[in-house]
Amino acid sequence: MTENKIKAVLFDLDMTLLDLFTPKDEAIKAALNAMMDAGLDMGKEEAFDKLKQEYYKDFEGPLVISNFLRNINQYHPKILAAAINSYRTTKAELLKPYPEVIDTLTKLKAKGLKLAIVTDAPILKAYRRLDSVGVTEFFDVVVTTTDTGKKKPSPEPFNEALKRLNLTKEEAVHVGDWPERDIKGANELGMLSVHAKYGDIFSDSSYKGKADYELDSFSELLGVVHTINQKA
Repeated sequence: MTENKIKAVLFDLDMTLLDLFTPKDEAIKAALNAMMDAGLDMGKEEAFDKLKQEYYKDFEGPLVISNFLRNINQYHPKILAAAINSYRTTKAELLKPYPEVIDTLTKLKAKGLKLAIVTDAPILKAYRRLDSVGVTEFFDVVVTTTDTGKKKPSPEPFNEALKRLNLTKEEAVHVGDWPERDIKGANELGMLSVHAKYGDIFSDSSYKGKADYELDSFSELLGVVHTINQKA
């Protein structure tokens, strides 16, 4: 019997396993409403645009809302507290894995595959998201920017995951939504790449390389892994 070529699957987190964009967008709106109820003096449309711009400057930053308030000269702990509480509550309620994620991860583990996360999020935020959608225990390894100080497409996060898994790049495949980070990083390392097209909303089309495989839905990954191992 031929041994499987692929022994591990590396995953990006946001927009690959879970839709972070929709809950974040709704949470921004909720935070804005809470700030206005607490005394923010600004037109709703203008405030929403400015707050959203702050989030896009530093998507993972812990000071986004306070920076927004300081930049418009309306910082007050009362307004900030209302915004933070509303933002966190709304986001937690809406954050969910994509359909078929849990079922597919269960089947991959049943096949004996090791699973890893390689994310540009800091470690605590990564684990909070994994825990909130109930998938933490599926993963043997979680590599974040806290671990390497580098973001994809740098090879360091990928290599750190492979090192912890005790596998070579030829024995793993990486799945991610962002061509300029996920696909480029895997391709340049020489690892098989899988583009999670369903979550690709941030690409600026600057990376012209192609993924080895593409997914229109998460469950298609089972077929991709099977196809690769049939070629082994």
